Amino acid sequence: QEVLGVRTGGELLEAAAEAHCLFSRGRADELLQVALGWCEKERGGDAGAMQKGISFSDTFGSSDEPAALRRQLWTMCEGLGASMLAAGLVGEKLTLRLKDSSFEV
Repeated sequence: QEVLGVRTGGELLEAAAEAHCLFSRGRADELLQVALGWCEKERGGDAGAMQKGISFSDTFGSSDEPAALRRQLWTMCEGLGASMLAAGLVGEKLTLRLKDSSFEV
């Protein structure tokens, strides 16, 4: 952060040219891979594989009871967490996309 003045992966990606000037090629490439979500060291995967996201979906009946909806959402979060654990992934953001009974987002 102090060297390039960046705080996020997106800002680091925008400063890619500067990163290559300030760091060794290998270190700059490693930093940029992390910024893009391509880092394989932490999860021990294949260096050629790039997975930036994972999804979990479920279809369930409609309900107007908040407690029932919270239980369903918790079940889906646990399923997503299990999928991420199995894939060796960690996350920073979660996007929840709901469709109504007519399947419109």
